[in-house]
Amino acid sequence: MKLSICTITYNQKEFISQALNSFLTQQTNFNYEIIVADDCSTDGTRDILLQYQSRYPEKIHLILQEKNVGMIKNFETALEACKGQYVALCEGDDYWIDNQKLQKQVNLLNARPDIAISFHTAQIEFSGIEPFAFPNINEHTKEISTIEDLIQGNIMHTPTCVFRNHLFTKYPKTFMQLKLGDWLLHLLNAHKGNIHFMKDTMAVYRVQSNSSWSSLSHIKQVEYFLQAIKTAKTYFSPLYDSNFNMSIKNHSRYLLKLYKRKKMYNKLILHWPTFLVYSAYLKFKYFKKKN
Repeated sequence: MKLSICTITYNQKEFISQALNSFLTQQTNFNYEIIVADDCSTDGTRDILLQYQSRYPEKIHLILQEKNVGMIKNFETALEACKGQYVALCEGDDYWIDNQKLQKQVNLLNARPDIAISFHTAQIEFSGIEPFAFPNINEHTKEISTIEDLIQGNIMHTPTCVFRNHLFTKYPKTFMQLKLGDWLLHLLNAHKGNIHFMKDTMAVYRVQSNSSWSSLSHIKQVEYFLQAIKTAKTYFSPLYDSNFNMSIKNHSRYLLKLYKRKKMYNKLILHWPTFLVYSAYLKFKYFKKKN
């Protein structure tokens, strides 16, 4: 098998068909399989998966968890089931918009044995949430990056990645309790080769109010990332200690800045009623109409 598409789902009934259709319409000169691990969905996602499997039994392989095991464990289970030489990631609420995506990335990996991971830009789509200024993580991305660059922060949206399978033997247990499963996976792979960036926009990354990551406050996201950096450092130590130390220092400073900003905001909210009352008093005293 040349490539495995690795997908995890949980209560994504309204999105999973779009994801699967974008997989099935890929035009390739190689065989690929679709591995979908469903974490005991209760909204009808599983029924849709079974319908697709009945139509494409030779291509779609399901892992149906009997109880909710959590995102990272479900992700690990899906990865272990992938038999392909390469693995393409795409969660059940994201999808691809270029039917040549897999062919382009496999061509690159076939031609460049020094590359461990191929990724590209993604289009951001807001669902059930008011659009906001979403950070452009690829604004300054180089064509070739290394694990040293990746340690400073994630540069890859999940549905854009294709990587070489079996570059490491086992997903470390110390990573299992962390929320940044894909970034940690990328570190493990980037330890074995370089990272190649394509400027083609070939996937949609969906931002939702109820997703496990998007629903977190910015402070919580930075806190979780800082925790992941410190955990990863213990695993890779002493190979990249200086890189991890720099990343910890930069993210700690940023977190302190966010804390200070939140403290100022809380003070403003706390004194807001007083401000309104005082403003009304001034308005009455100095701007009331005179008889």
